[in-house]
Amino acid sequence: MSDQKKLIVILGPHRSGTSLYTAALQALGAQLRLPTHYTNEENRKGFFEHPDIVDFNDRLLSHLGGSWDNPLFDGPSAIASTDLSDWRNTAIELFNSIYQDTPIAAIKDPRFCQLFTFW
Repeated sequence: MSDQKKLIVILGPHRSGTSLYTAALQALGAQLRLPTHYTNEENRKGFFEHPDIVDFNDRLLSHLGGSWDNPLFDGPSAIASTDLSDWRNTAIELFNSIYQDTPIAAIKDPRFCQLFTFW
């Protein structure tokens, strides 16, 4: 078997079934590396989002002038027109600290819909 690491990105907006897909991938062996299992009345089975990634993405969206609940925000244009070198270094450190030794990782955050070109 290859020692190459794999990353599965679950991409989709809020309330589109991404939690279900992420739970299925976890059941099949993908590592989510979640420190807690976050649920609420809206999603009783869980969101399957890493809170540190969510926090980072919320801060980045705010820095770019967007937010998770603004579908009109043009993330790719904002990303292309902004120097995000420091943000990229922080993202690399964050990602490696969470998933460094994971052979098959899965990551989900609906904010990726606006920030995918950054990641």
